[in-house]
Amino acid sequence: KALSALLPLSLVCAQTFVIKPGWNLVGAAQDIQNLGAFDKAGCIEAMWKYDPSLPKQWSVHLPNPHFFIPQTIGTFNAIQEGEGVWIYNKLSQQCIIKTNTSQKLTPDL
Repeated sequence: KALSALLPLSLVCAQTFVIKPGWNLVGAAQDIQNLGAFDKAGCIEAMWKYDPSLPKQWSVHLPNPHFFIPQTIGTFNAIQEGEGVWIYNKLSQQCIIKTNTSQKLTPDL
């Protein structure tokens, strides 16, 4: 039992996003390291985020990259906790996306 108290644990959490038709501004309550749930949803045309500290301040994530991305635009594959992201739902109905995030927990010694 003492050894199990020293091993790091993983906690899987879920975030649910309700994306209405058109543009939506959403924020991440936890880090999302894999945007696969957005890519597979079938409703997302594009995701945009802005970071003034980066040389390419605007970044885009395209689930189906069929658009040309100019060199002045960056790309992203993760959303950090607290970041806001503009998401465009191309459908005429809302889309519900559930993401799984994992956090490593280490016990206080």
